[in-house]
Amino acid sequence: SGYGLKDPTSPPPKPRAKPVHRADHLDKEDMYDEIQRLKELVAAFTKEKALRQTRITKLEKELSKKDKLLEQTYSQTQSTYGPVSERSYGSTSIETNSTITGLRQKMS
Repeated sequence: SGYGLKDPTSPPPKPRAKPVHRADHLDKEDMYDEIQRLKELVAAFTKEKALRQTRITKLEKELSKKDKLLEQTYSQTQSTYGPVSERSYGSTSIETNSTITGLRQKMS
């Protein structure tokens, strides 16, 4: 690998961004173009951030609903069958399986 040969297992190189020139080497038109390009990037990132934040909020609400449903179903199961410690071992697996199946159906 010392003779300029690339390692075949290494990832492909990332494309290089447009080189940033020093301000003293840019004329006014180039600086204007660069500013416009950067403003477009900022706008795109701002839009993406808003979309992601909206998605996060939606997923948090959905998670909250599912948590409440699980708590409600668990409390109903506790009131119907009693605490786990009071049940016999043999009936626990059947009741647990039916509870899990019911939860899965409600969440689907």
